[in-house]
Amino acid sequence: MAPDMRTGVAGAEKAVTPTTICAAIYVRASTEDQVNGQFTTLAAQESYCRDYIKIRVQQGWQVYPEVFSDEKSGGTMDRSGLHHLMAAVEAGKVQAVVAKASDRLSRDMLDGLMLRKFLAEHGAKFYGVMDPADSETPAGEFMQNVIMGMAQWERKTIAKRTKDKLSAMRKNGLWTGSPVILGYDLTDKALVVNEAEAALIRLIFERYLQDPSLRRLAEYLNAQGHRTKRYEARSGKGVRKGGKLFTRPILHYLLTNVHYTGR
Repeated sequence: MAPDMRTGVAGAEKAVTPTTICAAIYVRASTEDQVNGQFTTLAAQESYCRDYIKIRVQQGWQVYPEVFSDEKSGGTMDRSGLHHLMAAVEAGKVQAVVAKASDRLSRDMLDGLMLRKFLAEHGAKFYGVMDPADSETPAGEFMQNVIMGMAQWERKTIAKRTKDKLSAMRKNGLWTGSPVILGYDLTDKALVVNEAEAALIRLIFERYLQDPSLRRLAEYLNAQGHRTKRYEARSGKGVRKGGKLFTRPILHYLLTNVHYTGR
């Protein structure tokens, strides 16, 4: 049989050329990670992912030009970086999503499963650099589910501990954060009545009982020269904030605040 002249060297080269896989890097870090002592910078995560992709270049992998990042809890899907990544996958621009570990993609098991299903439906796969098994195998996929399940448990445990801690602080009369409210000063993490501001609080409640109009009450207070609480910014660099005109939302918050109403 005569040889097929259509299969020359060029054809042989084409046969072994790997399919191009555009791999997008996804990184995420949140205060939740810092609380748990597992915080790594976005730059460090990106470096892990780039090294992972680099050793697969011979298999046709290349890095997608944009790095998708978030600084928000993995317990929610409301992440702008994740949404942009999903849009790139849906547009067929990305065939692989690489993150340091499965919990970077999601810390909610159901969300994680839905994300992996979304990737599969659009011809893409997820790869966790630090995951203990190859995600291409059934065992690897199972381990990703286990990791996401553990991440969800960890996230909820941290949230409960934080809530219990704040509740205990409040029961002991300690201030749990945020700017101190009008009528009080902060001394040794406890609220202490500021008599001058307390008089303004009483005036506000008395005027509202006489005339329950937030608009007119705001106009009266502003005309008398009264302003909202002045306080030092958290930066601790002497930056002062507050001292603004009273508005209807501010007065509504004040008149319904549990610190004043005794609830």
